[in-house]
Amino acid sequence: MRFRLHVALALCIAAGGFLYLGFADLKLPHDKAIHFGAFLLMTTLFYWTLDLPRQRLITTTFLVCTLFGSTASEFAQSYLAKNRQFDPNDIAANISGSLIALGLCAFYHRRLLERRRLARYQRIRSNLSELEAQVESTEFELNSVSSEEHLPIQRSGTSTPALPPGVPSLDTPK
Repeated sequence: MRFRLHVALALCIAAGGFLYLGFADLKLPHDKAIHFGAFLLMTTLFYWTLDLPRQRLITTTFLVCTLFGSTASEFAQSYLAKNRQFDPNDIAANISGSLIALGLCAFYHRRLLERRRLARYQRIRSNLSELEAQVESTEFELNSVSSEEHLPIQRSGTSTPALPPGVPSLDTPK
């Protein structure tokens, strides 16, 4: 499994900032919006950190961020921070932010893969049309060669081709 290091660094910085907000003795207005935005950003960064096949990436992000991270962060806040209370509405805001981020990332990722596939087939199709054009020009050149260079095959009433004059046949006695 590969990681995108620049996105992993951004994920670590964001996680550090949100850990500070979660355990600091701050009274912030719009607490649910902060929970929503934090998990929207964290899920997006986590999704693009891992370099996995699309379906495995969606499943991993859903399990780690949406199920585990959304609930575990609220339980950790209630047990570790003395100034924080457990609030199920915070979990709902975390899960909704994470699900929206996961849906947007999965949609964009599918579109990205379709565009790459289409671009690859466009290149193949253009190479194929170039080859077809070369074959057609070669066929044209072969057809445009004068007929004097080729001996015409004349058919008689038999199934074997007629021989040019002066060439003895194998069927005739000597």
